[in-house]
Amino acid sequence: MKVIQRFLGLCHRFLMPGVIALVVLPNANAQYRDQWNPTILELRQLPTYCQGQFRPDLAKQPGYSFPPNCGWVNHLCPGLVLLNRASDVSRHKPDRIYALSQVRGELAYTRKHITPNCPLNDDLAAAEMRERFLKSTLK
Repeated sequence: MKVIQRFLGLCHRFLMPGVIALVVLPNANAQYRDQWNPTILELRQLPTYCQGQFRPDLAKQPGYSFPPNCGWVNHLCPGLVLLNRASDVSRHKPDRIYALSQVRGELAYTRKHITPNCPLNDDLAAAEMRERFLKSTLK
């Protein structure tokens, strides 16, 4: 009986971390994809026009493409991916700070190229406000 208990104790001590690593690591690796290739969960947090940008098969459906007359707004969606990563309190703080440092470039590119009559101007303004808020709180 003691041999069995000892064996189970050793299994618990040495095998469980391996099992946990196999379960956790695929999810951890998925978190570190670049902003142009969001995970499925990240994709679902985005507006439909962004989902269409990252999944061309969706772009053919109504509501899943950019509105007309918007200019080059393709950097808005990667900016939103990064903004969501920076907002995610379950991520390590250095990863959040890094994501936030990348947001400004994506949003600035979009601001420079968006047309004044584009319906996404409000979404861009909201993203810029979120970025400023996070910048002031995430230090």
